[in-house]
Amino acid sequence: MKSSVKLLSVLATCSALALPATEAQAVALPVAQCDPMLAGNNCLQYSDFTVFSLPILNLLYNTNEFSVNSTYGQNQSNIILGINNGQSNNGSLIDPAFNTPSNNTASTFTNIDTDVGTGSGQNQVLSFGTGDGTGWDASVTELKQKLGTQSLVGFFAFNETGQNDLGGSDLLIWVHAELRNLTTGDVLGFWLQPSGSTKVLDPEFVSQGGSQEPWTYVHGGVCVGNDGTFYGYPAPDGTCAAGSYHDQANLGQNNAAFAVYSEALDFALKNGDWDILHIDWKMDYMNGGGETAWIMPFDTEQRVPEPGTLTLLGLALVGLATRKALKAK
Repeated sequence: MKSSVKLLSVLATCSALALPATEAQAVALPVAQCDPMLAGNNCLQYSDFTVFSLPILNLLYNTNEFSVNSTYGQNQSNIILGINNGQSNNGSLIDPAFNTPSNNTASTFTNIDTDVGTGSGQNQVLSFGTGDGTGWDASVTELKQKLGTQSLVGFFAFNETGQNDLGGSDLLIWVHAELRNLTTGDVLGFWLQPSGSTKVLDPEFVSQGGSQEPWTYVHGGVCVGNDGTFYGYPAPDGTCAAGSYHDQANLGQNNAAFAVYSEALDFALKNGDWDILHIDWKMDYMNGGGETAWIMPFDTEQRVPEPGTLTLLGLALVGLATRKALKAK
């Protein structure tokens, strides 16, 4: 059947350059200003997660310090959730990475009903009682050891290369993270989806009765003027009514486009009585070379960078207009 999707548009993912706990931190997370009605907006809030666009942060603060290398060579010591070749060595109690589609072999990705296959992480974690055999799981104890005194942040390398029926190289994404206590059965959930939408365990099952569906729309580019003014998003054919096209997301596999952070999730993971972090993740309208998603620690000490030349005009970036995306299921 076909699904009509009402979406908030994306400015992107959580913030800042971060390196593994064993390496020096290059830059701290900028102070988040996610109110779309205020000038100087540098992020958007998507339910439980604060979302920053790393290329937009570089423009906003007239710097290149928010460029984050996403190659496997740089990330092999981090915790990889998904990568084109499915390669990772996350640890004895952390699942290895899922294999994300590439070379236009699939238009969708999900780990909800699939397993990561063989691997020491998967086998060890399941033996400690997650009990489902699906999705991505990690021991909270081992995660905390890897994070040290730093916080958990997720990064996403957006590697779309072709056209699709959303327009340009845009795609849809949805994430559900869940902390589990294996003794009591308690769970605590966190969602990356449009704020105000119904929180569900799978976006496929949302009612079509006029409610907003929980897919987040990821834009591959933005329109920016010579003076740095943001003019919105390009048309489906990639042209800008005002300003010129700037590649704010689709940076290939060498650089992260977005970073995602949930203060509530990070606090609960470090201070609560939890055994497992479970993550379900879906993407749709893919047409490219394989996405990469990973976790690495970052310094929680925030700073306010000096503003650059980009004016975000009370953040029209929010783009609250409804877009309908029709896709045969």
